[in-house]
Amino acid sequence: MIWDPHALLMVDTNLVASETRTSLVREEAFKYAGNPLMRLEDKTLTLGGKTRSIVIELITRQDGRYRIWYQMRGAKPGLKPGPEYNKEAFIGYAESDDGIHFKPLHLKQIEFNGSRNNNIVPFPAPGGQNVRISGLLHDPLDADYPFKCIYYRLGKGVDLEPGVLSRTPDQRDRDFWLVWGIGRSKDGLSWEHPQHQHTLVRANPEHAKLHRALDGGLVISDQSISKKSGLSVPSFAQEGLKQPVRWEHDRTGEELGGRTIQVRAKLHSPDCGTTYHDSPRLYAIYTA
Repeated sequence: MIWDPHALLMVDTNLVASETRTSLVREEAFKYAGNPLMRLEDKTLTLGGKTRSIVIELITRQDGRYRIWYQMRGAKPGLKPGPEYNKEAFIGYAESDDGIHFKPLHLKQIEFNGSRNNNIVPFPAPGGQNVRISGLLHDPLDADYPFKCIYYRLGKGVDLEPGVLSRTPDQRDRDFWLVWGIGRSKDGLSWEHPQHQHTLVRANPEHAKLHRALDGGLVISDQSISKKSGLSVPSFAQEGLKQPVRWEHDRTGEELGGRTIQVRAKLHSPDCGTTYHDSPRLYAIYTA
């Protein structure tokens, strides 16, 4: 996201309509004729061609530079084909003057193929434990640590939120990547892992995203889930919310244990100031 302190992007249209002296302006988007900007055959951006696919995590513009963080999937040694193949990925970093031509910045912190001359961003963890990263966020509202991300670590099904485990009781002994907490960074390149020992969200949202709500809280969103998908009913996990979440659906609200509440159709959070229809899974992690 290119941040403008006077702009709100991807906001509720009803919110804009309710404000005075505020309007939405439509801008025409043009597809760049030279797409894709990042090609797998560009060995400078793909660890010498070892990357099998590229997924963008974050783009920002700072001090006249475009900065990009992206997943380099398939490059980690020892990966086997399967459901976990696309979830074990290095995070690469590159910069551009024009937003079109990106060049990797050699950080020289992680050894790969016997060399540290690469653009892999390190995400440390105590004792060298294996972690996964998702949801990189540029957060200008935090002047000290304007970059954040979601840290995952391994757990067992028995560690899941009781409300989640009740829907899949046969998964008690399976390995799950649970949300450990929020990592932070001053520059997006040198990261600090979560400082607490507990698991922040005892669930496994895949490729979760991190957002800053209008009231200043942080929210983790899971993949979109709706009735039509045939998947489980969405859940909303809350921690330290200033006001209780209100849910409206076709049966009585049901608290399944811990902080997980089962929701069918519509959910309203006073803290977020937003109503979610057929919402994805949302995990509010307000700590203020």
